[in-house]
Amino acid sequence: MLAPVAPASAVEPVCTIAVPYKVTAGAPLTWVKPTFTGCDSYASASWKVARSGKTYGTITAKNGVNQGSWIFHDNWPTGMYAVTPSSSAAVPQNSTKAVVKFGTKVTLKGYRQDHLKVPLSGTITRYVASVDGYRGWAHRYVSIQYRDCTTCDWHPLYSDRTDAHGKFSLAAVSDELRYYRARIGDTTYWWGSTSSSVHF
Repeated sequence: MLAPVAPASAVEPVCTIAVPYKVTAGAPLTWVKPTFTGCDSYASASWKVARSGKTYGTITAKNGVNQGSWIFHDNWPTGMYAVTPSSSAAVPQNSTKAVVKFGTKVTLKGYRQDHLKVPLSGTITRYVASVDGYRGWAHRYVSIQYRDCTTCDWHPLYSDRTDAHGKFSLAAVSDELRYYRARIGDTTYWWGSTSSSVHF
C-alpha cells in the first residue's frame, strides 16, 4: 500500500518592485514612483536605494500599496542606484536598479531662405544643480539629421559645436523639402536629448 502523499505547499508570490530604469533629474527634487506586483499578501515590504555602499532612501509597500516615491536630490551623485530588499527574509522580493542623470534640452528652428539654402539654429541647455536650473551648454557637439518623409529613416547631415552660450547655427543645402532635427548623446552625468523636427 502506498503511503499518502502530502500536498505540495503553495509557492509564496514574489513581491516585485519596478522603477523607471532611466531617471532624468531636472529640478532640485525628482520623484521616482515605484509600482508593485504580487505584494498584496504581505503586510510590509521594503527596499533600500543605494549607490557605492551608501543608502539614499527606502521604498515601502504595505499590503501592496505604495507608501511614497523615492525622492532624488540634485546634490546626490548621478549614476546607477541599486534597489534591493531590506525586509525580513520571510518576504520574497526582487532587486532592480535605476540610472539617474541630469536632463538636457535641445531646440531647433529654421526657415527656407531660397530654393537651396535652409538656415538652422538652436540652443542646447543642461540642468546645473548648483543653480537649480537649466543653463546653456558651451562647446557641446550637436548632430543635425534629416529625413525626406515622416516615416523615412533619419540620416546624419552635419555636426556642429555650440558657442559660449550654448547656441549653434548652420545652413543646410537642399532644393527639396526635408525634415531636420538636432540631437546630442548621453554623457556620464547628463542624458542626451533630441529636438522637435522642423520642415523646410
